[in-house]
Amino acid sequence: MNLTSVEILVSYNFHSGWYVQFDPTNSYDWTADSRNAWTVPVGLDVGKVWSLGQRSISAQLGVYKLVERPAGAPDWVVRAQIQFSFPTGK
Repeated sequence: MNLTSVEILVSYNFHSGWYVQFDPTNSYDWTADSRNAWTVPVGLDVGKVWSLGQRSISAQLGVYKLVERPAGAPDWVVRAQIQFSFPTGK
């Protein structure tokens, strides 16, 4: 497999800590035939950031439809993420 991936991030943050973002990872497999080379997801993530003292937690859920995909790949991708920050320094 010889794969090229491109990820584009567009995000909008609300004052309340909520955010929406478009964050798909598009890929092209150079060794696959042209019908199975592209993976192109379209969808959105929705998330919220909470502050806990000097730390923060971000939780998000995203749903993406694979509008172009190799044979046998799923139609949809659902992803969930929880991120903890542990700042160092002063």
